[in-house]
Amino acid sequence: MQKETRGMTAGVAVFALTLPARRYAVMYLDPVFVGFGRKIPVSTLSSALLDNRSP
Repeated sequence: MQKETRGMTAGVAVFALTLPARRYAVMYLDPVFVGFGRKIPVSTLSSALLDNRSP
């Protein structure tokens, strides 16, 4: 599997898994905080997988 595909797949999977938790979190936290809380881990994981390439 290509590294780009692996990074995108991991990002989409992690982002999709956070959706059920978002429904509960928005009741108690600011929606902007919850939105960034979903995006930052996904982008970090995807970046790490994409950057992990051999020279």
